[in-house]
Amino acid sequence: MQAAGYQTYYTGKLWNTHNIYNYNKPAANGFNGSDFLLDPYTYDYWHAKMTRNGATPQDYTGQYSPDVVAEKALGFLDEALEHEQPFFLTVGPVAPHSNIIGNSVFADSYSAALAPGFAIPEYAPRHAHLFKDYKIPRGENFNPEKVWTKSEPSLTASADDNDSQAERTGSRAFLVSTIVSLRTMTSSSVLVCVLCNL
Repeated sequence: MQAAGYQTYYTGKLWNTHNIYNYNKPAANGFNGSDFLLDPYTYDYWHAKMTRNGATPQDYTGQYSPDVVAEKALGFLDEALEHEQPFFLTVGPVAPHSNIIGNSVFADSYSAALAPGFAIPEYAPRHAHLFKDYKIPRGENFNPEKVWTKSEPSLTASADDNDSQAERTGSRAFLVSTIVSLRTMTSSSVLVCVLCNL
């Protein structure tokens, strides 16, 4: 896209195994600006580590990762609007993935450092009131007595409730409208891509 005259920016998740040990070996390039989430913290909603343009990772512990990515996206949007060229901004939040908590005591290698625990997605406290009554839709094929695999039993009421809770939580975590709110612009050459990570 740069060859076609675009300014290009990317923030959020780039790819799995892009981590605190290999972020600059070599650094991902091809962007006028980038700020990438790094494993093993990519899916840890409250302990993100990110590298801006291949620099030493910065720690965002205590900040909500999708909010950090949103702020960086807005910063890149401001930067892009300083130029006459059209631009392409990719935003890759981790929501609504499971919250995966990596081991904070690192061993000598990346693979040895991972001792993850999986949990339902985390959401910003300001979204706690949303989707309180949501339940997964129950069509005629929901939870049949005969399932497509013989080894899978029908869902229990408890499992069904847990699935609905996970769906509510994931929905609270993934609110694209709060990730990038485009400011009033006079330029018509704007292209923003929000990766859903579904």
